[in-house]
Amino acid sequence: MKMFFDAFEEEWNNPELDYYYILSTQWLKRWKRYTSYDNVTKGQEIDVQWFGQVEPGRINEDIVREHPCFLKYSEVDDHRNVFLKEGVQDQKDYILITRGAWEHISEKYPGIGIERKAFTNPNGMKSIEVILKQVIF
Repeated sequence: MKMFFDAFEEEWNNPELDYYYILSTQWLKRWKRYTSYDNVTKGQEIDVQWFGQVEPGRINEDIVREHPCFLKYSEVDDHRNVFLKEGVQDQKDYILITRGAWEHISEKYPGIGIERKAFTNPNGMKSIEVILKQVIF
């Protein structure tokens, strides 16, 4: 995972990559404790108090909003059918990760994939619409 996190900025600047995933920071914190990620990446001993003790749970459940009245796209797995809870904030509640990082994580842990398409603004900067507009019927 460290490789994916370290390569994110370089991949962000790649104009050919146009889809990214949202990852809950709360889930990431639990996963880091479960795997002793911070200790391992610093070359330290694993934290035996947390390592392998409590699995991190389902990915992204804490930031996804389910609402039966939202107008949804016909394809069940369409990324535009996944809405975030109101008030979630970048870096506080979620981070962006690459498709490769998402595929690596989701092979091992169940959860909700939150894919978002990147686009280029008129000023040439890449952006992502994280909070989708919701149409209620």
